[in-house]
Amino acid sequence: MILFTRIRAALAAWDVILLAIALTVGAFHVWPGWMRQAREAGALSERLVWQEKQRRADLDREAERVAAQTKVDAAERLLLDTQAAGAIRINELETAIAEERKSDAASSGGAAGGSSCTAIPERVRNALNSIGR
Repeated sequence: MILFTRIRAALAAWDVILLAIALTVGAFHVWPGWMRQAREAGALSERLVWQEKQRRADLDREAERVAAQTKVDAAERLLLDTQAAGAIRINELETAIAEERKSDAASSGGAAGGSSCTAIPERVRNALNSIGR
């Protein structure tokens, strides 16, 4: 009987050793697969975070572009309005000069060119000064 219990105890120790070896070998086979899955899951998570940051940065850039384009459009509109107003004022001045020439010609008795010492009327002079001509 003593021999049987010693054999049984020896086998039990071997069973523990074999179990430990089996667990170690199994862990070495399972561990790389688990690590690969964890690494891939982490990479996917980081990629999704990066893509979201890129999307938000794209939206911010687009908003900045739209704001800048709005400023450019406003400046262009102001320039065109100023040019149109200047063209209207120049046309009015040319009309006023033509009327002055007609009235000078009529007052000088139809002489060609009118008097040689005619001064520019004050309203025409002021209008010309305001547009820089």
